[in-house]
Amino acid sequence: MEPGRNGSNDPTPLDRIERIIEVANVTSDMQRDLKIVLGAQAVMSEAIVKLTAEVRTGLAQLAEA
Repeated sequence: MEPGRNGSNDPTPLDRIERIIEVANVTSDMQRDLKIVLGAQAVMSEAIVKLTAEVRTGLAQLAEA
């Protein structure tokens, strides 16, 4: 921790509260970002399933030709 305004290394109660709030804000931001990533992962997974089906269909048609 940074030295307090009083020149000591001991954080004041206000410093500790500010740090807790900062950690809570960072945690909230990380949770929001994780939701975004998980949503993107779901969309990509659906696209891969669709693409795989199209490739299999194309390969089957090619094999018949």
